Amino acid sequence: MGIFDRLAGRRDDEATRRALEHVQRGNALQHADRPQDGLREYLEAIQLDPKCADAQYGLGRCYHSLAQAENERAGGIIYFRAGLDNLSRAIAAFEETVRLQPSAADTHLNLGLAYDHASRLEDAERSYRRAISLDPDGMDGADGHFNLALLLYMRARGWAGLKQFPAYSVSNFGDPTLQQAFAEAEKAIALGERICQRDPSFLPNLILAHRRTAKWYSDYVQGEKAIEHYRAILRLNPQDTEAQEWLAKAERIRSVEKPSTESPQSQGGPPEQPDSSTQKIHFHCPHCSKKLNAPSDVAGKTAKCPGCARQLRIPSARQEQRQPAVAQVHNPASSQQWDARKLPGDDFLALLSNEEKRAVTDLSPIVYQVIIEYKKSGNLPNIIGVEERKIELLKRLPTEDLERLAKCVQLCAKGTQLAESNPSESAKLYREAIALNPYDALSLMSYGCLLGMQGNLGEGITWVEKALEVDPGHQQARNNLRAMKEALSRR
Repeated sequence: MGIFDRLAGRRDDEATRRALEHVQRGNALQHADRPQDGLREYLEAIQLDPKCADAQYGLGRCYHSLAQAENERAGGIIYFRAGLDNLSRAIAAFEETVRLQPSAADTHLNLGLAYDHASRLEDAERSYRRAISLDPDGMDGADGHFNLALLLYMRARGWAGLKQFPAYSVSNFGDPTLQQAFAEAEKAIALGERICQRDPSFLPNLILAHRRTAKWYSDYVQGEKAIEHYRAILRLNPQDTEAQEWLAKAERIRSVEKPSTESPQSQGGPPEQPDSSTQKIHFHCPHCSKKLNAPSDVAGKTAKCPGCARQLRIPSARQEQRQPAVAQVHNPASSQQWDARKLPGDDFLALLSNEEKRAVTDLSPIVYQVIIEYKKSGNLPNIIGVEERKIELLKRLPTEDLERLAKCVQLCAKGTQLAESNPSESAKLYREAIALNPYDALSLMSYGCLLGMQGNLGEGITWVEKALEVDPGHQQARNNLRAMKEALSRR
């Protein structure tokens, strides 16, 4: 008799014995990575004993494996874009297992993961929390904490449920959901450390939790916290290459950041020539202009700037006197020169009130193009998903204004796409969007957030404040402004 059946107190009879034989064969096939063959054994078991929870559980695991393989072949990510039929069957099997044996934490954990993959996020969160409550000190509880942390992290990044992640997301500094994600990850790790003391088989799960949490901290420029977790990985596995490389890079960053404390001229008389291991190179970050120092023996190597967290190449002593080329993202046109209310010689959106200007901003470029075509032909197709009031406002605008609105949306979208890979170009695109449409709160806020994430919090805050001048009801801008001010106060 299977473990779930024993938990349920079921009697051992001929039908359950024969069903168990099929379950055992199904388990062996599943562990041999033959889920399709395992399915047949579990289905035979259920035919003999419809209340066999172990068979339902194995059935769910096999269907889930098949769905994962289909999704991987289709290039899918955590939120499946393929294998959805098998994923639905897995969910149905896990739900039946929960009905038959509601106190099994492992089933709730696997059901939560299947819900997660199906983008049923509230159901997934509920299942993870149930697994944690049923096994607060065990492996299922630890995995439940970390799966919940990942769900909350995706939610904070704005990626939860997306079948394709955007190239960049404007994170909400200090978002409570993000803080909850880190808290759950730390709970998972603390519990995992205790579990490994009594059961070393959990070690791979613990290392994975440390690794993912370290990467999250690194993404949010929490270097010291990331270092803690990479060091923990090396404590658990001294041969871990990724942790070794990351920590070596962190030490190089620290050597770049640490200022020189010795001055040869202070000794009096001609200074001795220092050897290459002690000579310092003084230079500026080419991205944010932060003054840096580094030992000359690392000249030509790459490191991460402690000011803006971007990669830079350490120059040689012969290059260090050059004037730093400051990226445009940190040398923007002054926010003091911007005023949406004073645009001499520009009658853009002059026919609309401020509230109406906000209403026609940030629609799809296709909508603007449809209205432009309508002005030429007189034929207006049905535009689904756009309020009739906004359509009427757009019909009042000249073609030039419609073209500017469309171009602004395209520039802002492109800026967001490039914000992580090429922040200087992203900043340029945001500024072009703002120049075209100074009433676009999204571009104003996105530009401010980009500046803030690159280390220029003061100027970034100014631009987010201007977004709120344009649209006082913009809640995302309000949240970002509060969090950026909190981040600035901690400096």
